[in-house]
Amino acid sequence: MSVQSIEFEGADIRVAELQTGRYFNKADLLRVAGKAPGQETECQYLDILEASKLVGVEKENLLNAMQLWAPHLCHSGMVELH
Repeated sequence: MSVQSIEFEGADIRVAELQTGRYFNKADLLRVAGKAPGQETECQYLDILEASKLVGVEKENLLNAMQLWAPHLCHSGMVELH
């Protein structure tokens, strides 16, 4: 498992790379979407499908860049890392 911060279309988003796939930090995604993240979201990571629902279609360029990094759906929509 590794976690790194990657820039997608000007937005820094933490990405967790696990054996099951790549997940995006929920708190970072909420900030990109213009929403205030809660404390619990700092350790939550979403797969590309759940991330796209959270960010929204108006951020199409960001979602396209993220999808290039994580092209496959994961078995779980969300994981928590501590």
